[in-house]
Amino acid sequence: MSGRRSRRLTSLIAAAIGVVLVLSACSPQELQVADQINASRSQYGLYHYQLNLTLQIKAHNHAQYMADTGKLVHSNLASGNGYSWRRLGENVGYGPDLNSIHNAFMNSTGHRANILDRGFQYHGTGVVQDRYGRLWVAHEFMQL
Repeated sequence: MSGRRSRRLTSLIAAAIGVVLVLSACSPQELQVADQINASRSQYGLYHYQLNLTLQIKAHNHAQYMADTGKLVHSNLASGNGYSWRRLGENVGYGPDLNSIHNAFMNSTGHRANILDRGFQYHGTGVVQDRYGRLWVAHEFMQL
């Protein structure tokens, strides 16, 4: 195998491992939210965001923080992000179910702008249920 093919194969294997790691870090609810985001993007002819492990962990931890404290707050976007990013964005919300939360995001100018942004390439999403049954959601977006 040539050096070029070997490097290409190594890159493909690394990418596949990355996908497996991201998917294993997602709960079924978090995968549902990622699908909702990308379905909304598809309706507008936009490419799908790629899940990113760093953003996924950050989003989950922030959703957990909001569920634990009962406070709807934004995170420090750059905290824990070691990428050489160009832009970051975030949506936070809570509600009784994922469909109503996603609909609220899509009906809000700022939240919708993040979901449909043409510059962001990556996202992570966190979903945590609090002791009252409310779902807390955080979306993290990144442009490299």
